[in-house]
Amino acid sequence: MGLSKKDLGEIKQIVDEGIDSKQLINANDLREILEINNEVLAQKFEEKFATKADIGHVLSKDDFFNAVAKIMKELNDIRENNTVLVHQVSKNNDRLDKVERKLQISAS
Repeated sequence: MGLSKKDLGEIKQIVDEGIDSKQLINANDLREILEINNEVLAQKFEEKFATKADIGHVLSKDDFFNAVAKIMKELNDIRENNTVLVHQVSKNNDRLDKVERKLQISAS
């Protein structure tokens, strides 16, 4: 977004007044132009970049790592539980095979 029509009109008026009075733009006119330009730049900056309000809901670094640590602990617990269950299933399969052989039952 560039300068608005109103801004351009004000700049033109300042320049025209300077030309009409056969003067160059004075320091006050230049300050006004710079203020207008700074306002436009500030508005563009707010549109393009995130503000504190925009990122207020984002987790802090410590909060993020604490959440990840909890998830990793749960994952580790699940893996340990899975290892125990695999061992129990293996033992049960061995027992079933032994019973099937003893009773001469086919496992089909």
